[in-house]
Amino acid sequence: MDKNLIEIISFLIKKILDDEDIFFNQDEIIEELQYLGYDMEDIDEAFSFIFDNSILFDDSDFYFDSSMQSGYNRVFTETEKMYFNSIAKGIIFKLNNLKILSPDELEMLITKMMQSAVFEFLETDRIWQLINEVVEEPEKLIYIADNISEFKDGKLNYQIVN
Repeated sequence: MDKNLIEIISFLIKKILDDEDIFFNQDEIIEELQYLGYDMEDIDEAFSFIFDNSILFDDSDFYFDSSMQSGYNRVFTETEKMYFNSIAKGIIFKLNNLKILSPDELEMLITKMMQSAVFEFLETDRIWQLINEVVEEPEKLIYIADNISEFKDGKLNYQIVN
């Protein structure tokens, strides 16, 4: 995959994350990409990649027990698999297994991580910043920091910023 194609795919994913309907607004997005200097062949290939690799889920694809704080069966989308490195995926799995975050908090964190991953490599310290943005209770933050190896034992000088 060449650099232009990756840039266009990242551009499209950002639009999706910003809740823009890229299918409905395809003509305007193509014009914008052409104005930015991308050729139609790369634009078509990027749209094909996004549409061909999109997996649609509905509520029946997930197990959710409202009595559980977290720990539901969360499947990474193909896009998340592409953008999340092993550190990011591991931290998400560990957070889910701790069962300390509500499903809404975990999904909000994953969304923020995805938005960040489109533009930068997700390092442990950036993930910690995003956790601080999502989690409001200091006790939860301390519990997370003490129970996830990436955040304890001096590997990261964590700081609760709330």
